[in-house]
Amino acid sequence: MSQQHRKWIELVKERIEKRGWSQTDLSIVVGVSLSAIT
Repeated sequence: MSQQHRKWIELVKERIEKRGWSQTDLSIVVGVSLSAIT
């Protein structure tokens, strides 16, 4: 995992905690980010 990828995951986790995202929202964000990175 790259440094940038880890930083992105940290940001996502922070936003989830602040906004109270659901698991579905999380999986969508992760899926989009993974497809964008590769």
